[in-house]
Amino acid sequence: MIDEHIIPNMMISPTLTSLLDQFTEPYAIRDRYSRTVYANEPMLRIYKVCRKDDVVGKLDKDVQSSLMAYDNVPDEWAMQDRYVINTKESMSFLEVHPRSQDYPYIITKLPYYNDEGLCSGTVAIINVLTTYCLDDFITGDLPSSMLLTKPDDFFTEKECEIMFYRIQGMKSKDVAQKLGLSENTICNYMQSLYYKTGARQLEGFKLFCKGRNYHRYLPKRFLSHHVNGYSNLIT
Repeated sequence: MIDEHIIPNMMISPTLTSLLDQFTEPYAIRDRYSRTVYANEPMLRIYKVCRKDDVVGKLDKDVQSSLMAYDNVPDEWAMQDRYVINTKESMSFLEVHPRSQDYPYIITKLPYYNDEGLCSGTVAIINVLTTYCLDDFITGDLPSSMLLTKPDDFFTEKECEIMFYRIQGMKSKDVAQKLGLSENTICNYMQSLYYKTGARQLEGFKLFCKGRNYHRYLPKRFLSHHVNGYSNLIT
């Protein structure tokens, strides 16, 4: 049994947990410190654990799971939680953990409000992408957690599509082929982006993008073109 003394002080309606227990999609509720307060059985399978007390009342770094052993997952997920709690906005992420998961998945996090109307944590919902092929457009090493919502409005969506490939080191002519544009168009876009960010070369531009979390952003068209039926999950 779960030790009630270690469960975070966060009230959750039994009606809500009974409802989530019936869902086939993975659900979890976490407190402001990223401790798991509730997880249904499908979520336990994502964590690769057998019992609820393997995760409930614990920080991710304390969960004995292969998922938590790679790619700084505990830190990444805690960072996601903080963003959702601080902004009061839902966020979606593409999670790719090839050393511990068979398939990538989309995790959507929403603010969780208590009876007083205060944001006291997050709700996580997962959709597994069994038809998804990341290799179709990724050519380099990317973070294991990809943003599906733009960090801000500094760059346009079209700029993000070009940046996505160039940040990975893909040459302009190859980016042009991927996006169905001319090489000159790609070069002109990049010169405009350098001017916009004050960068003088690609490495400086990469650092700028990393500082604003754009190195994690997966443009909408890439996911909707490769995953049938999941484009409506992107916000």
